[in-house]
Amino acid sequence: MAEKYREHLQEIEAYVVSDGQARQETLHGRPVKYLSEIAGIRDYGIILCLNEKNQAEVIPLLKQHKILHYFCM
Repeated sequence: MAEKYREHLQEIEAYVVSDGQARQETLHGRPVKYLSEIAGIRDYGIILCLNEKNQAEVIPLLKQHKILHYFCM
């Protein structure tokens, strides 16, 4: 889904995956990080480029980390 919306997201600092998931080091020249690796994560806005099933799994994790600034695409 990140591939599908990439052209609409101009200022991507990093791609984020859930802890423990497979990931590559970079994607389109941007780092790919685990959620736990981002210091001050609550100060960032997060855009979830996930299908509804995955959103339903990830949103509780965000709330558990007290992350309130997210938008679902």
